[in-house]
Amino acid sequence: MDTNLNPEQREYAEMAQSSGESLRSLINDILDFSKIEARKLDLETLNFDLHSTLKDTADMLAVSAHEKGLELVCLVDPEVPSLLHGDPGRLRQVLVNLEEMP
Repeated sequence: MDTNLNPEQREYAEMAQSSGESLRSLINDILDFSKIEARKLDLETLNFDLHSTLKDTADMLAVSAHEKGLELVCLVDPEVPSLLHGDPGRLRQVLVNLEEMP
């Protein structure tokens, strides 16, 4: 992706990258499901910025939405606090899984 590619090569590289990310996500979901069944899923408890986490996730999902001819908009009520304590990785995972639902 960091080289000079013609449009067709870039399209194939982007599809391969997207497919790899989807496969990685699926494998992670399967592993997490196994951990949940074994009651061994650990949640992180970190201080994190909700707005930053949502922006990064929306930016990542926007590419897929654009390819589908959709516009992705992420709006957060101003009353929602930005600094939270929890697991930003799991939040990101939930949002990505929602995007993949039919």
